[in-house]
Amino acid sequence: MAEIQTSGSNARRIRLMPRVDLTPLVDLSFLLITFFVFTATLSSPVALTTLLPADSNSPMEVAESGVIRLLAGKEGILFFTGKSSEPYRQIAYTDPDAFRQTLLGLRQKIITQWGNDSKMFVMIQPTERATLANLVQLFDEMQICQVKSYALLDPDVAEQQKFAAL
Repeated sequence: MAEIQTSGSNARRIRLMPRVDLTPLVDLSFLLITFFVFTATLSSPVALTTLLPADSNSPMEVAESGVIRLLAGKEGILFFTGKSSEPYRQIAYTDPDAFRQTLLGLRQKIITQWGNDSKMFVMIQPTERATLANLVQLFDEMQICQVKSYALLDPDVAEQQKFAAL
């Protein structure tokens, strides 16, 4: 560590500067570098994996009255039902209970019309302004509301321009 060198005779004292030995500090720094490099290789980033069905050329038959389209923007969601080009309802992301109640209400409407919810199909169409967090929130709501059939689709260009403020 630190040592002070003194001369053997007491008759004449020579003042020497203290000398600091940095060898243990260098050893410790190399140990720390080795530790951080080793732990950095152990904690590699994990990507979100999604299981997608195989591509098929056959179209899926869905009843128009059972289709619910969600146009997801940066601030909120527009609900469309059936083939309607006018939004059924607009809901902000900050109000997940309103989103859930609207989706459950539409599900109940389909159940009363068809007898079950097997005809219900939700199409999630994110705009360019939608974030990944918005999509994850929508997928979570699909699981909470027990929606059996939903898909992530590209939005219609005309609708995206029409509702650009969303």
